[in-house]
Amino acid sequence: MRVMKLIGAALGVMVILFVVFLWWTGLPPRRPASVSSSALHFEPNNVPFTLHKTGYWLDCWFDESANIDRCKLTDVRGAPLFEDEFLPCEGQAPLSQRDLVFDARRTGYTWTGSYEKGISVPVIYLANGQILLPRSAYAEAKHHGGCSWFMLTGDYTHNPASE
Repeated sequence: MRVMKLIGAALGVMVILFVVFLWWTGLPPRRPASVSSSALHFEPNNVPFTLHKTGYWLDCWFDESANIDRCKLTDVRGAPLFEDEFLPCEGQAPLSQRDLVFDARRTGYTWTGSYEKGISVPVIYLANGQILLPRSAYAEAKHHGGCSWFMLTGDYTHNPASE
């Protein structure tokens, strides 16, 4: 009887530790100082279970001096990976700062880029329905299906985290 209580207590402790561990791994990483408070954190959609924090930070802003929308992709620690002018698929460019609100459910799951230029970045979906693409890969992305493809399927190229 005493052994059964000891085994039950040990199993209970293990279950509690497992639940705490799952909670901890589900927390987003701490925002690096180099990343603005409006940046979106997202995880690659097919990363295996890891004990270290993964993912990307994405930030977009209206650059008043150049009259363009700029976006920057950084790794989980805030190290820059890609920065460019981003253009809307449809409509007038640039968008105002108040329109640069991410659709967090869709942004980060679809990637585009230029294989020739070695560029791979997430397609940016905004809350107002707009889609933003990087200028450096705009022509290629539009050529491979265009904006209607992104709106309907939500996919054009691969996620680099899958490699």
